[in-house]
Amino acid sequence: MQTTGIKIERDNNGVARYVRIDLKKYGKYLTPLFKKVGINTNDFTYSQEFINKINQSEEDIKKGKVISFNSHEELMQHLDSL
Repeated sequence: MQTTGIKIERDNNGVARYVRIDLKKYGKYLTPLFKKVGINTNDFTYSQEFINKINQSEEDIKKGKVISFNSHEELMQHLDSL
């Protein structure tokens, strides 16, 4: 039986080694365990400045200010200009 949001990954020998879990779906169940072992699920790998720029871009899209980019570099240049 397969559960959506949980995937067991196996090594080359077929032994279960890792589990991928959708934290949006199951995070509330795992948070106590994470806290117990010292994992802070509120840590971000992106700077707050970058997150703010992405949020601003999303707001602009909602307001109809749609901008397209031809490359990742163009997107990053735009975000740096905000």
